[in-house]
Amino acid sequence: AGKADLKELTADMGTMLNLDLAKALQMNPVPGVNIPAGQLSFAGRLASSKSDAGARQGIDGSLTVSGLSGNAAGYAIDRFGTEITLAASVTDLKQLVVEKLNAPLTMAGQSAGVIHVTANATLDGKTANASVTTTNLNENLFRPFLEPLLAGARLADARLDLNLNLAMTADGKKTVKGD
Repeated sequence: AGKADLKELTADMGTMLNLDLAKALQMNPVPGVNIPAGQLSFAGRLASSKSDAGARQGIDGSLTVSGLSGNAAGYAIDRFGTEITLAASVTDLKQLVVEKLNAPLTMAGQSAGVIHVTANATLDGKTANASVTTTNLNENLFRPFLEPLLAGARLADARLDLNLNLAMTADGKKTVKGD
């Protein structure tokens, strides 16, 4: 639901999407992927506006994956879930801004950590900066991928916290800083 002005080329639309991932993959199989359960949904707003400051297209909303189970590339997935909140926009078809992308993760019904991203980039690819933070990515997330490498041992504890900043300037200088 929403409104659009075709003369002014502006819009403000609420949108919802619900998708059964198992049925979608039955219709469009992916080699090496077997997902018998899982749901994907999106609820949000798409907007396009004009002002003296310029034109802006934006999206904000929530993308949810729930109960995703099966296997992909030989790795077991057990009830993976996330509820990604996103706010992003493009201004004058020149500048992309990701104000927030927050993704709390779960695996097997347990907390598996959180990923936060902010970014700003010119669409001509000349300048960009981004910040990526992970908080408590843990054994619940890593277990399906690392335990097959541990010769029968169980991954009891793991944690990854990361702050990463990336930048590229118009003169081509690139920097990556992390802790």
